[in-house]
Amino acid sequence: MYTKKECAKLKLIFRGKRYGFSLEEIKEMVLLFDYDRTGMAQLERTITYGNQRIKQIDQAIEELLEMKEELLSLKKSFSERLEKLVEERDRHE
Repeated sequence: MYTKKECAKLKLIFRGKRYGFSLEEIKEMVLLFDYDRTGMAQLERTITYGNQRIKQIDQAIEELLEMKEELLSLKKSFSERLEKLVEERDRHE
């Protein structure tokens, strides 16, 4: 039902959404092929946006790893505190 061109555009749109590109970025990448049939402009723009997205992902991973370490530390501290409270309670019973 769809032409090869339309299928390629849909694939690019779905891939762009999956990787977290904005609708404006996806639109620009899709439309670039209509303006430059060689595909060079589209590839250049996609690489630029891809590099930006990779930096964002790396930053998010770093932040999540830091958050994980903080939570693990808190969990350990809270578990030790709870264990002491349970021991105190048991001694008083």
